Amino acid sequence: MKKIPQVLFLATNDYANAGSLYSKALNSVGIQSTVVIEKGHKFGFPNQGTIVCDPKKRQKMIDNTDIVVFLHSVFTPGNYKDKRLFVFHGGSRYRRRQVSINKLFNPIIEKSIIQTAEMLGKGAKNEVWLLPPVDTLLIKPDYSMINPSMLMFAHFPNKPECKGSAIINPIINQIMDDKKYTRKIGYKYNKKRVIWDKNIIRIKNSCDVYIEQIGFMGNWSITALEAAALGKIVITNFESSALYKQEYGEHKILVANTTTKLKDIIQQLLDLDQDRIIELKKETRKWVEEYHSFEAVGKRMKEHVFGIK
Repeated sequence: MKKIPQVLFLATNDYANAGSLYSKALNSVGIQSTVVIEKGHKFGFPNQGTIVCDPKKRQKMIDNTDIVVFLHSVFTPGNYKDKRLFVFHGGSRYRRRQVSINKLFNPIIEKSIIQTAEMLGKGAKNEVWLLPPVDTLLIKPDYSMINPSMLMFAHFPNKPECKGSAIINPIINQIMDDKKYTRKIGYKYNKKRVIWDKNIIRIKNSCDVYIEQIGFMGNWSITALEAAALGKIVITNFESSALYKQEYGEHKILVANTTTKLKDIIQQLLDLDQDRIIELKKETRKWVEEYHSFEAVGKRMKEHVFGIK
């Protein structure tokens, strides 16, 4: 019987919780996987990796695995003889230092896992685009209207300057001042950072439509997927929409790459009846289940990244 390889993700800090999510995705399709970090995340994500500060203990875990993935473009010192090595690029570190990071990793790895499409084509070896999964069992949808008399929108940026809040808020205010819509729209905005589970709860309880971001990065972050898993209609920028359709298939993101498009989408939603809004909520959740559940991402990672059949 063919041995199923084991996978170890290594990080100093799993900044976006991506390693833990990818690991759980692999576990869901029968691949034993573990995440090792040196310190926990301040946002309090559930099921973070195992904190291991002792290099000897970490090396023993490396010795007992078959595949190692270096998370967040950071090399963890160790002896990796006879191990299959991969790297995950998924944040500002790679955006700022891609040349030096590629020089470090390209000679030693098989493939580079790229989280967001704008980081593709920057010189990483054998790139594979792999968006992170969401826990569709933990994050459950609620398709009911928050307020039966109006459509509720929300925007909760962890970094307003990066999420386009200075663009989003004035557009919402313009629409709310329009007599045609003033009684049909509600809006919740809060830039206060909260831990992960509290953010999920406030999105769940505050809106029918979540505006994730516009501008800066050009593509949505995992918060958009989490809002979609909650059964929210999601508006965000998605400059790689066409590439996504080639790589994955159709999606249910309402794409607003410009201020004009953002305003148009909001007004179009406000003109829909509640039955259609609820249909859109259900379609958005179904999309996440089909393409971004643990099983869907685990299968993609198993086959397209590691070549395990």
